Amino acid sequence: TTSAMSFLLGVLAKHPEVQKKAYDEVRNVFGDDPSKPATLAMLNELNYLDMVIKETLRLYPSVPIFGRKMLENHDIGKFWHRNAVLLVKLNAPKPLPDGTIFPAGSNVIIMPYIMGRDPDYFDDPLEFRPERFAVETSAEKSNPYRYV
Repeated sequence: TTSAMSFLLGVLAKHPEVQKKAYDEVRNVFGDDPSKPATLAMLNELNYLDMVIKETLRLYPSVPIFGRKMLENHDIGKFWHRNAVLLVKLNAPKPLPDGTIFPAGSNVIIMPYIMGRDPDYFDDPLEFRPERFAVETSAEKSNPYRYV
């Protein structure tokens, strides 16, 4: 989206060392010919740029808040987090971190913007650090797509 690109350009401008590393990676993969067509194999080599994009989306998600309706009864107790998920009262009990079952028909609000800044999920959450999405780092702590 345009907002994701705007934030990406903003963080690259704010972090010249990250910008240089990403630029060097792109130059290394694509070479000096600007008319060289990109292939899927070439794009798959842009590992650092992928980490930069994920870190940007963690801090500045394109969709900072969204809702979902529970289609069936669901125990989200182990997924519950005080800042990340809220239950909108719709003939449903107030959510509790003890494994409360949310009945079908409950509306849930999920806030990736808040989750991306939560120290329970990310060390130094306000620091822009693309390396946190490196496969070897992410696998130790959780899924590399955890910002979603």
